[in-house]
Amino acid sequence: MEISYAVLADNANISREGKTNIMGIFNLIYSQAFPCRHNQMSLIASIQAEPLDQKNKDWKLQVVLYDEDSQQVLEITGNVNFKNSPEGELGTSNSILVFNSLTFPKPGTYKFSIFIDGILKKDIRLKLIQRDFQEQKLQ
Repeated sequence: MEISYAVLADNANISREGKTNIMGIFNLIYSQAFPCRHNQMSLIASIQAEPLDQKNKDWKLQVVLYDEDSQQVLEITGNVNFKNSPEGELGTSNSILVFNSLTFPKPGTYKFSIFIDGILKKDIRLKLIQRDFQEQKLQ
């Protein structure tokens, strides 16, 4: 089992046809003050499983957000399965997690770690920088 891609974006959806539409991919946020609150962001991940991994099983999906001191900020758990995948073929599950009003306590590099059944599969890094926008306009 592997994650073929994982990104942070402003918004995402999955069409009727199963296509993943991603809008506004980013890995950097500027803020005038901390703690800072980001109104909405989505974490999008495409998880692929070999036919032997599918077996009509629910796999535990866990996303943990860490600050740059490796302190846990947030944890979300759920399940992923491949029950709708054609038998004998590579199974794909596209997941979209939406975070509303997510608060970052301080500037620095954060990471979203994605685990499947307790095994780390992917890290997504997000840098938060404090910047005075008033000073930027004067220069």
